[in-house]
Amino acid sequence: FCCLISCQNSPKQEAKHQSSLSYAKGFDISYTHKDYTQVTVFNPWSPGTIYETYYLIKDTTVQTPTNGQTIQIPIKEWVANSATHLGFSELLGINQFITGICNPDYLYNPHILQRVEEGKIKDLGDSFNLDTERLLLLHPNAIMTSAYNAEDENTKRLKQTGLTILYNIEWQEETVLGRAEWIKFVAAFFDKDSLAQELFLDIENKYNKAKSLVSDSTLIKP
Repeated sequence: FCCLISCQNSPKQEAKHQSSLSYAKGFDISYTHKDYTQVTVFNPWSPGTIYETYYLIKDTTVQTPTNGQTIQIPIKEWVANSATHLGFSELLGINQFITGICNPDYLYNPHILQRVEEGKIKDLGDSFNLDTERLLLLHPNAIMTSAYNAEDENTKRLKQTGLTILYNIEWQEETVLGRAEWIKFVAAFFDKDSLAQELFLDIENKYNKAKSLVSDSTLIKP
């Protein structure tokens, strides 16, 4: 995961909640509404405020609050603005829905690279200066970005496209499991919540076992 440039974004509302997650601090998911799922991304550069709110629906006739983006799920076509998103998408089995990617030269996923070579996934150039015209021609359901600088010209152009932007800020988490739990964020937009829960439990168990082994080894004296 890359350490990227921090940014400032105008707070949309106060973030008062009790998290449904175990480790991640940067987002939350609420299933309390029967007609939609609420996904909240918190602003790491302005603690206590919200960066973006998403209301995920399956029925387009459902009424949602007006203080966020309403998105019909599952998303069918999406663009990955960062290679860091591909680890989650590989586990969730949603790489097949990627239609555009940035910086393919930095990728090591042979399946993705093959699809880029075949033209099935479009190369959108540098993630800090992506090809907006080619992006608009793709017209994806959403573009996932790391929200590394909300005030730069590239991000401003991205917002002006009118496309749905999914802010994946996992790189701001302070713990390994906090970052890993963002798989639930990605999964929510593809209606794969149950799979994400299973995958994360497996990751958590393996991490804690490895951590325990390392801890035990430090107690062994030569």
